[in-house]
Amino acid sequence: MEIQRGMRDKLEKYVDTTKMIEVKLNIVGNAVYDFSCFGVDINNKLSDDRYMVFYNQKTSPNGEIEYIEGNNSAVFKVMTNSIPAAIQKLVFTASIDGVGTMGEIAAHTISVNNEGAPPALTAHLQGTSFNVEKAIISIELYRKNEWRFALTASGFNGGIADLLHYYGGTSAEEAALTAPPEPETPPEPPKPEPPKPEPPKPAAQPEPTVQPVRSEIPEPPQPAPQPEQPFAQPQPQFGQPQPQFGQPQAQFGQPQAQFGMPQPQFGQPQPQFGQPQPQFGQPQPQFNQPINQGYGYGGHTQQPNRGMPVQPPFGGQPQFGQPVPPQQNMGGQPSQPFGGAPAPSAPKKVSLEKKLSSAPALVSLAKPIMVQLEKKNLTDTTARVALVMDITGSMYMAYKNGVVQEIVNKILPLAVQFDDDGALDFWYYAKTFDHRPPVDLNNYQTAVPADWKDVMNGLGGSNNEPAVMEDVIEFYRGTSQPVYIIFITDGGMAKKGEIKKLMKQASEMPLFWQFVGVDGSNYGLLENLDELEGRFVDNAGFFALDDFMAVSNDELYDRLLNEFPIWLNEVKRLGLIR
Repeated sequence: MEIQRGMRDKLEKYVDTTKMIEVKLNIVGNAVYDFSCFGVDINNKLSDDRYMVFYNQKTSPNGEIEYIEGNNSAVFKVMTNSIPAAIQKLVFTASIDGVGTMGEIAAHTISVNNEGAPPALTAHLQGTSFNVEKAIISIELYRKNEWRFALTASGFNGGIADLLHYYGGTSAEEAALTAPPEPETPPEPPKPEPPKPEPPKPAAQPEPTVQPVRSEIPEPPQPAPQPEQPFAQPQPQFGQPQPQFGQPQAQFGQPQAQFGMPQPQFGQPQPQFGQPQPQFGQPQPQFNQPINQGYGYGGHTQQPNRGMPVQPPFGGQPQFGQPVPPQQNMGGQPSQPFGGAPAPSAPKKVSLEKKLSSAPALVSLAKPIMVQLEKKNLTDTTARVALVMDITGSMYMAYKNGVVQEIVNKILPLAVQFDDDGALDFWYYAKTFDHRPPVDLNNYQTAVPADWKDVMNGLGGSNNEPAVMEDVIEFYRGTSQPVYIIFITDGGMAKKGEIKKLMKQASEMPLFWQFVGVDGSNYGLLENLDELEGRFVDNAGFFALDDFMAVSNDELYDRLLNEFPIWLNEVKRLGLIR
């Protein structure tokens, strides 16, 4: 069967997945081409380097994947039923070794078949399919209940290095640069020479009288002697009174007055937290000289730390080409510039539990959500979140029994976590739709209004998913931020052709559709979303819950967030989001 870019389907429909499968890649062109297979985990990362199979590592640990090199071609032999569960996807790639781009190739052929059998799947691509890419993902075999395939045919401008970075690997050159240097072997100490015989001692001579020689350079006048001070006197603690202006100043190792004092010269380190400043009018440490770091610590000296931020002289400016450091007060914090506002500080990330504290009934949901976010590397993700809720007549009991309100309660914390505004975009749909005001922690308890029966009757009793889907797509058109859409339905979707068309259109936008079946049946199209051809990226997932109220929070959030991170990594690579 000839397959096209974007096509995906169950692998078992074309080959016997219990037997050896061959994936063959071939390129006709003027460059040298390398082929690789990345075995990646649920987070789309190469968590086990042994599952990168290529010319320099031709088999996986247990021989599940084997690489056979040809002339600008490769055959990968794969036993899918032996691949460890931790490996969720096999990514077959091609890259250019040296100059050239994939846009310059004459042809790229991909085929999949059982060992010894004719090709069951075949794809033919040309240079016009690409541009300046130096590495491409040709085809993927991945798990989604069973093994499936996807003809990706998209790439990276930076070649194999970009592939490695994307999947979390490290090139040999980078490994060499980051490897610790090998310790040098110290030279052997020189062998001692045999002792030489001592010459006879000369007869003792009278010592000549040495006359002092007057220096031609006059010595500088010596300062008047100062009364001796005890060394390393105890210092006043931070916040204690300092010596007053005009009072005798402490000598070396003694406390210094601090208010209004000039700063150390440019290039010198600053006094540490709580240490006093040199007195106004006192000599400043010179550049590249040992600095007294021992105010009250025994007068020990240290060389300046050239890795520390430095200050210009009091009232001066940094030299050209030098960074401008933040001013600091005696607490070690950035100080307010003269006549200006305080420098802004980075906001601290507020925990989800604290964010939900204004809605006590939702606080218990924070822990199961955070467990899944950490597991799936989503703790720092920012995204819009939308809820599209079926309000057709068949959903009557779900509204009457409080199931729909409970769905809102459990979806809202995801929006609080992902969205900077902590708001959930919200639609009701039936034959027509109603784009409601956003749901947040202040109004979530009335997301299902008291007159929900009137809303149901007003929107009509039958299903019309395309109408609300079009409105959602238009609402987010032009966004470069990921949007996570949770679409709740009890089935009965009839307009399959229109839905497929909209899903293909939306695949070129940063929109991920998580369809959830609740207390229904006849999900039809939703159960076969992976077979939908012609999409730029797999932009949807589906699962059904027979009884929403009986599902644990851990299971619910695990399933809700199962495919979203995989899609998120892919659209980042394709440049759909910033």
